[in-house]
Amino acid sequence: YLLRRPGSELPRPRVLYYGAFCESVLDNTDKSNAYIDEFFGLHADRADDETKAELLKIKADNLMRLYRYSESAALTRRILTDYAGALDDQEKGELQNNLHLWQTVADVPEQSVKIETQAVIPCARNSFNHLIVEVGTQAGRAPFIFDTGANLSTISESYAQKLGMSIREASVEVNTSTGMKLRTRMAVADKFDVGGLEFENVVFLV
Repeated sequence: YLLRRPGSELPRPRVLYYGAFCESVLDNTDKSNAYIDEFFGLHADRADDETKAELLKIKADNLMRLYRYSESAALTRRILTDYAGALDDQEKGELQNNLHLWQTVADVPEQSVKIETQAVIPCARNSFNHLIVEVGTQAGRAPFIFDTGANLSTISESYAQKLGMSIREASVEVNTSTGMKLRTRMAVADKFDVGGLEFENVVFLV
C-alpha cells in the first residue's frame, strides 16, 4: 500500500525495486515480474549491476515458482554470465546449483491442476504431529506429509519408483532444515492425485 498510494514520495525506480521484492514474498509472482520488466525497460541504464542482479535473481525464483523451469534456467545462466562481477562466491555457487537443478527439468511442461468438483482432502496426524494425506499416481498410492513451506516437494527414491515417477540425474546440492547439504536428484510425476485434485507435471527432489 505504501508503494502504491497516491502522493508517494518514492521515485518510480524505487517503487519498482521494492515492489518486486514485496510482491514476490507475497507470492504475487506475475506482479513481481511485471515490476522487474518495467524496471529493466525504463530504468536499467541508471542502475548498477548489483541492483540488476538482485532483481533478476528474484525473477528467476518467480519463474521457478510458476513452474517455468526452462526460463528460470536461461535467466540464471544470464545472471552468471552478464553480472558475475556483482556476485560473491556464495551467490555464484547458489546460482550454479540452481542452474543445474532447473536444467534437469527444463523440458517439463508447467505444472497444472484439474479441479472438476469441490474437493475434500482426508488427512490425519502421525505420532510426530505431521499432517498426513494420501496421494496417488497411476502406479499406486502412498501417504505423504503435507507441508506448504517448501518450494519443491521431496520424495525418497523407493517411493518415487513405487509411484512410477521418472528419476533424473542432477549434480545439485540442497540445504536441509538442519543446515546440512545433500546431493539430490529429481523426479517427475506425469499425473499426481491428491484428494481428487489431479495435478500434472509435478517435480520432486529425491
